[in-house]
Amino acid sequence: MRKQKELIACQSVIDIHQWIENVFTNKQEENSDSLNKLLNSFTPDFTMITLASQHVSLNQVKDMFVNSMGSRPNFKIEVDNCTVVAFSKEYVAVRYREKQTKDGNTNYRWSLAIITFNDGYPQWRYLHETAISE
Repeated sequence: MRKQKELIACQSVIDIHQWIENVFTNKQEENSDSLNKLLNSFTPDFTMITLASQHVSLNQVKDMFVNSMGSRPNFKIEVDNCTVVAFSKEYVAVRYREKQTKDGNTNYRWSLAIITFNDGYPQWRYLHETAISE
């Protein structure tokens, strides 16, 4: 069961970033489906710490995604190095590296996500992003 949850958590990292990319790039055929999947991937008490060190609530995250639909047509996200850093019955904590490219500009970040499970379905409880300086 542990290994299965770890695999599901890492797949969730891949899935959620694909949905984010779809929402930002406004791929019409996938956009509303991706937005619904994305918004349903968070627990009601989800919070995050952004690259700007801001504490953000689920409502703020939802508003940001809804208001940013189609705003970044040349946006690309890649994730790798998904590593489980903590595991319990209630959650899996994963660290991963993210590469974002837009209009030829690239930035990287390390992120730590705490992912819980609701009837086997992964839901993000917490996210902390840290910029990687080059």
